[in-house]
Amino acid sequence: MDDIKRNYDFWLTIASVVVLFLIAILCTASMFYFKWAQIQNLPAPLKVQYEYHMNELASPLLIALLVLLGICIPKRILSLKPLIGFSIAVILGAIALWIIYDWRAALLVVISSAIVIQTIVFWLTLIGKRLNFKHEGYLRRLGSCLIHLGLLLICLDILLLSPLGFLKILFWTSSFMVIAGLILSFYGDIFLPKRLL
Repeated sequence: MDDIKRNYDFWLTIASVVVLFLIAILCTASMFYFKWAQIQNLPAPLKVQYEYHMNELASPLLIALLVLLGICIPKRILSLKPLIGFSIAVILGAIALWIIYDWRAALLVVISSAIVIQTIVFWLTLIGKRLNFKHEGYLRRLGSCLIHLGLLLICLDILLLSPLGFLKILFWTSSFMVIAGLILSFYGDIFLPKRLL
């Protein structure tokens, strides 16, 4: 079972790297096309149409990335079989929402559910529960939770940017979480004696 879980973690990492690589290719290609087609010189409505089209192309990849992140987070509290069932449910749910509504609705539900789960993981870690972390040490585990939660809040901030305006409180909260998480993850042994890490 441990070998299966290690393979699961390995393929989850590989899938994340592949999705990030595809997003990088899409972003680079769209940048060169923007210059080549001189989109900047087009009327405003056509610029908006181009941006919307690029968002549509990127949305499956973003959903895939968020689904992978949404799968990565529950493995802290779920064993392998429930984790696989949860993963399938998240993927099917995201696809259904994308088909029925649009990519924004799918992203919003995936991000929101991941935030709820990561918040539970954070509080369980904070009170000292032993969860499934790759690294040992209380502050390092707490730092990992803050990094994941901060990244999810940044994604939520970006998603809500268009309809609701720039959410400064959400942005600065998420940035603080990521920075604090990095400090705890890399320098946690400075703040606590090694026997407490």
